[in-house]
Amino acid sequence: MRVAVVGSRGMPGVPGGIERHVEELYPRLVRLGVDVTVYARREYVTDSQVVDGVNVIALPSYGGRNGEALSHTALSLLHASRGGFDLLHVHAMGPGVLLPLAHALRLRPTVLTFHSFDYKRSKWGPGARAFLRLSEYVSIKSADALIAVSEAGTAHIRQRYHRSVRHIPNGPGRLEWRPPGPTLAELGLKPGRYVLAVGRLSPEKCLEDLIVAHAAALPETHLVLVGDTSFTDTYIARLRDIAGPSVLFPGYLHGPPLEELYSSALIFAIPSEIEGVSLSLLEAMSLRCAVAASDIPGNREALGLPPAGVLFPARDPKSLSAALSRLAEDGALRERLGVAAAARVREEFDWDTIAEATLAVYEAALSARTRSARAFQPRV
Repeated sequence: MRVAVVGSRGMPGVPGGIERHVEELYPRLVRLGVDVTVYARREYVTDSQVVDGVNVIALPSYGGRNGEALSHTALSLLHASRGGFDLLHVHAMGPGVLLPLAHALRLRPTVLTFHSFDYKRSKWGPGARAFLRLSEYVSIKSADALIAVSEAGTAHIRQRYHRSVRHIPNGPGRLEWRPPGPTLAELGLKPGRYVLAVGRLSPEKCLEDLIVAHAAALPETHLVLVGDTSFTDTYIARLRDIAGPSVLFPGYLHGPPLEELYSSALIFAIPSEIEGVSLSLLEAMSLRCAVAASDIPGNREALGLPPAGVLFPARDPKSLSAALSRLAEDGALRERLGVAAAARVREEFDWDTIAEATLAVYEAALSARTRSARAFQPRV
């Protein structure tokens, strides 16, 4: 089986939740016998290469913030149409709007993964939100098979579009606990003396609430905001304006440096107003972090019942401050929640299981396509 993958910025080591999803999933599918080609944006992956058995093809994109995803997807589809692929897997609703083009280019069957409600992200203006709503409609109506990474996305597709969809969650991969080392030393941090947040620095993450809450609850500790811009430089400048000297912006980190930060954090905080199922949250849980999370569907799904973390209302800095204080003051609570979080990740968010479930979707889509083709063959 030969599979083409579009819709991500690429791999390896590219920032973003979908990008980490791609980097975890496809090497595992290669080990299950699938021939995978991932189309990457040349701005993030400069050269075509083979990574963990995955063929990564770097192509250009155009149009900046509003055009890079669509232009790159269109070029990728044109390239893939000459590649003899058996199946096309598209990630996210923006690229998914070009599924009709994929079908016109005879790229079928198609699988779409619904990651999140992108049009709810506050970084987008009214025009972009309207386009993303249209993209959702077109992509969900057009795909031959559907995957949703969250329970909320699964319910939305079933209820609004009356389509069959497979719920297959994200997973954090296999992270390693690391003792304090060069990353903490470089940032001037002490184990158990900082609050950590990880993700794109964009408005829906509500990091201004975290900065305010941290200053009120734990002024003697550091706050570390790991992440990079997502065409959100104005927002990042605003964060820096309100941040005191105890707030650190180390940029995008992955691998051992990020594992080191997770391993020694006092608290992992995720104050977002919108998430699918956050890979950063699952990563923190897997390394037994004590979690303070906004009470939104994606975070509740990750933490389970009873929640393996302290929940607080989104966009409520006072409640977030209280959650930080509660965790900081109760070491036994932090230990108990950390153990529960790691156990939940092992039981519910295993990438090997996710890869096997994704392969099952591929096989079902190919089988349905074969049956459909046979049904339209003229009888002699």
